[in-house]
Formats: sequence, C-alpha cells, structure tokens
Amino acid sequence: MYKKILITTDLSELSKQKTSAILTAVSGVGTEIYLIHVIEPIPSYTSSLSPFTDVGTMGIESATEAMAKLGEFFKVPEDKQQVKVGSIKRTILEFAEREDIDLIIVSSHSRHGLAKLLGSTANAIANRADCDVLILRSHPMDD
Repeated sequence: MYKKILITTDLSELSKQKTSAILTAVSGVGTEIYLIHVIEPIPSYTSSLSPFTDVGTMGIESATEAMAKLGEFFKVPEDKQQVKVGSIKRTILEFAEREDIDLIIVSSHSRHGLAKLLGSTANAIANRADCDVLILRSHPMDD
C-alpha cells in the first residue's frame, strides 16, 4: 500500500468518479491523501508588461471552493488541499518531490491530434516523476 498519494484533479465530476473508484484499491489504513489543482496561466501577447494574463481571484476562489467540496468527499484535510497557479507539470512534480509522495494519480484527457503526438500532461508527469504514477483514462481507447 502507498503511504502518500497525490490526486491531481481538474475538479470535474468525471475525474472525481474515476479517482474514487481506484482510490480504495491503492490506499490503506494510515495513507495520507493530498489533492492538487493547478491553474495554468494563458499566454497573452496583448500586454507589453507581462507575457501572461491575470488568472484573477475569481478563478482561484471558485477552484478553492470546488477543491473544498472534493476534499470533503475524499476526507482530505484542508491543509492537504492545494490550488496553485503555474506550470501544471512542474507544479505537480515539485509538490510530489517536496511532500515525498509515493503515488501520483492523474487523468489523461488528450486522445487526438497534436496533443497526442506531442504528449500529454499525464505522460510528462509519468516520465519525469520519481514515484509511481497511475494514469486514469478519461475516454475509451480509440483504434
């Protein structure tokens, strides 16, 4: 059994359901569960002052509210719930290393086109993490 599990989430109902279904199989008594949601700023080239748009407090506040509900569902204490702004891959990997995570659970969303060719966030995390990574498929496999 894993001692520390990091659940990455896009805060969607599908992500919650898929994670819930697998979590009982990989966790045990005394397992610490962490939740993280990362908001990646969207590049904006209209401003000469900053290459990124303001994420805005409303986006962070709504994500924090959704995270609190998810934390309640998974019985994760508030101090183990994280809403961060930054590079999704880098933020997740740094958090996992800092907290000495044994398993990262991440959902795979991309299944078509350029994203599939270049690699998804889930693939990048799986290839760079120092711990086990469990990728949950959001969609059935295509031929």
